Amino acid sequence: AAMLAALAAKPGGHRVATVCADMVDVPVPARPGDPDRGAPVAGVLVAYNTFFLLASEANQQRCLAAVAARLEPGGWCAFEAFVPAAALPEQGSHGGGRSLAADRVVLPAEVHDPAAQTISGQFIDISTGAGGIALRPFHLRWATPHQLDDMAGAAGLVLEDRGATWDGEPFTGASPNHGSLGRRRREPRRRAPRRPRAPGR
Repeated sequence: AAMLAALAAKPGGHRVATVCADMVDVPVPARPGDPDRGAPVAGVLVAYNTFFLLASEANQQRCLAAVAARLEPGGWCAFEAFVPAAALPEQGSHGGGRSLAADRVVLPAEVHDPAAQTISGQFIDISTGAGGIALRPFHLRWATPHQLDDMAGAAGLVLEDRGATWDGEPFTGASPNHGSLGRRRREPRRRAPRRPRAPGR
């Protein structure tokens, strides 16, 4: 809600229809003059790594199915995520420094479970000001690009393009991130059944 309020405060932000809800079910805001909240959309953008915050494979699959159901035929879905092989810590507990200043330090602490493909942790924010000590928990379920392709394919989305960055850098086995573009399969055109010919024609 705070992020949507910040958007609304920007110049022109009031023209953007927003919904504060669970992305598992991908709610679609009503279009101006269109009360149907289920109207098909041309595209869906998933911001960096937010898809992994759906912390189970079932919820990730449910989200992609909802995306495909809300896209118009040929509509696109774009998302960016880290590549697990290049970015994950080893199994177990980890800590370290995230940011450091004269009056503030942010320390991450996390537990990685490769079998479950999950990372759980806290950002421990310590400051000398009124904030004192604050904890910011997180839990995510990561997936490899191949696993994402399989889930998207099961939902009816076909991979069209993938790069290491959005500005066209090629994706390789050493890329730490990927930007992927999928499209909803277009429904095959149905042919009208042929009428049987009359005898003698």
